[in-house]
Amino acid sequence: VTLMARLDAARAGRAVMDQATRAGCQCGLVGIDKHARILCLSNTRAMSWCSIKNGRMRHFRWRD
Repeated sequence: VTLMARLDAARAGRAVMDQATRAGCQCGLVGIDKHARILCLSNTRAMSWCSIKNGRMRHFRWRD
């Protein structure tokens, strides 16, 4: 949240995900910045997500 106060969702998310990966944390991150830009990142093999913006759906589901 602190990073998103001064960075867009993509930059803030990448910074957090890089830090988590360096620390050995496997996680996922979903965020929306003040301009309604949506971020979905993961450093795991499985993290499903979906968003709808302006009637357009984006989604991802890992399949082995």
